[in-house]
Amino acid sequence: MAMFESRPVRRRDHRGDALIAALVVALAWAGWNATQSPAVHDEAADVVSREPRITVTASLVNPRFVATRALTDFGLEVGAHYVAVRILAAVELDVDIRADRDVALGLDSRLCLIGPYAQPDYAGLAEPCWGAPDLGATLRQQLPVDGSGQPILRAGVTVSLRASLMRDPARCDYPPGDWQLELDLSRESEGAVTDLRIAPVELELQAATIGPLPLIRPTNYCGLANVAYLEQGEPLVTEH
Repeated sequence: MAMFESRPVRRRDHRGDALIAALVVALAWAGWNATQSPAVHDEAADVVSREPRITVTASLVNPRFVATRALTDFGLEVGAHYVAVRILAAVELDVDIRADRDVALGLDSRLCLIGPYAQPDYAGLAEPCWGAPDLGATLRQQLPVDGSGQPILRAGVTVSLRASLMRDPARCDYPPGDWQLELDLSRESEGAVTDLRIAPVELELQAATIGPLPLIRPTNYCGLANVAYLEQGEPLVTEH
C-alpha cells in the first residue's frame, strides 16, 4: 500500500527578506529588542493554515492481463516494429483520502490511474488515465455535499473508495510496472475556484502470468513498448 501526504510549498519572497533585514537594523539602532512579534507569527501561521493537508493511501489488487501488439523503436540498426506485450485488463483499486479541514470539490477534480512511461499522444489521446469507470466522477458521487450542493471532503473523515476497474478501449493501455495514482482537486471557496495538486501515489503491478494471454486488437497503447519488451519479454498469446 502506498501513501502520500500533501504539504504546501511556498516560493521564497526575497523582497520580504530585505524588508525584515531593514527592520532589524532600525530596531537595533534604536536600542530595541528586534524580535518578530506574536502578531507576525499569527499572520504567517494563518497563511499556511489556509492550505488543506490531504493524505492519500492506495493499493492495487487482483490484476488481470491480456496481450496486444505495441510499437518498439530501437534506432536505425534495429528499426521500429511491433511486438506482443502484456497490458492491464482489470484491477481492483482501494483508495483512502483524508483531509485535515473541509474541502469543497469542483467539477474539475480529477482522480487518475496512469501506467508506466505514459505518452498518450502516441495513441492520439489527450488524457493519460486508464480504465473505467471514471475515478473522479466515482469519487464525487461518493462524497457528501455541502449547503450549496458541492461534493465535500469533511475534516478528519476518511473517504474510502473501492473500485473494480476494467480496461476502456477509448482510453490508454499500459503494461505491468510502476503505476501512479494522481489526485488533482479543484476547490470552491467563497465563489472562487483554486487548484491543489497532490503528488502522485506510486503503485506497482507485477507482470507474473500463467499460460497464454488473449490478444486484443486494436489498442491505445500510450507510449513505446521498448522497456516492457526488454524487461518482460513477449508473452505467449492466443488469437481469436
